[in-house]
Amino acid sequence: VCSDSTSPWRALSAYNTGTWYGTSYAYDCSSNDAALPTVEYTHEVLQADAPLQLATATVVDRSESSMLHDIRISATTDIDLDGSYSDEHRAGLQHADSLLTACGAATRGRGLVLEHSLALSDEERRRCLLVYGEGSEATLQTVLLLIE
Repeated sequence: VCSDSTSPWRALSAYNTGTWYGTSYAYDCSSNDAALPTVEYTHEVLQADAPLQLATATVVDRSESSMLHDIRISATTDIDLDGSYSDEHRAGLQHADSLLTACGAATRGRGLVLEHSLALSDEERRRCLLVYGEGSEATLQTVLLLIE
């Protein structure tokens, strides 16, 4: 686990940059259904040219297509010195959207998505994506547990 005590950004970047292989478990909050299919994916995190920005690409179920998404560190990002972080994505998160589409969930990751990432070791992390509905349906719709 990264322990750069001088900069939370360097700790976040050093720990999370690279290739993460994971399995996503989706839980539908409206029906308490944990039986949505699991999804295997590869999540590539790259250092972007702009400061305080990471570029990510997700490949779901070994498909040839990937979705690129830039993550900008903002005032809502809470970074721990071990590389763990929490963030709020008000306009959704493409990574959540692609995983929800792949498992056949009714909701999509286009509304508010709260992301929590916990560094477990140098090569293992857990992430939780709380996906809320859009507009007037801004209630918790789906929880994604990502084992990486």
